[in-house]
Amino acid sequence: MPDPRPSSIWWIPYWDLKEIPQADTASSVLSAADVTFIDSDGESFYRVVRPESTKSGDVEFDGAADIFKAIKSTCGVNPKNISDDQKADCPEILVGNTNRPESAKGLELLLEQTHGYYTEYIICTIGDDIVINAFSDEALKEAVKYFVDNYISTETITGGINYCFSD
Repeated sequence: MPDPRPSSIWWIPYWDLKEIPQADTASSVLSAADVTFIDSDGESFYRVVRPESTKSGDVEFDGAADIFKAIKSTCGVNPKNISDDQKADCPEILVGNTNRPESAKGLELLLEQTHGYYTEYIICTIGDDIVINAFSDEALKEAVKYFVDNYISTETITGGINYCFSD
């Protein structure tokens, strides 16, 4: 007798669900590593990364520029401000939907911890990177402002960052 299930749908009987390995939740990727904007050589610890497709006037481009200016004026160092087409080879501040997996993980975490409203945003540390992401341009603009006003400092932030804004 042929199998009555459609061949294009993969399924597991409910009694076999215990056999499926459970995926890590986004929250398991958060880092509690201390955050400092100046390295031991007196240089910028991070570089600021935005999506390659952005240009002046776009929220992600302007947000990255605002973070660069704030680090420069507050900490006295010049972080690189680059697009995500460059290789990830040092700690980064990721602004918006970059091509880095941490940007997507940040959105997963935001959805896990909030309602999915367009006004919500996240600022968090994942590995050595700081992720600033949101569900809308307006929320991303607010996230950048909050990050600049509350986190950029010459002092070390102990325990990493895990901040979600939700209405």
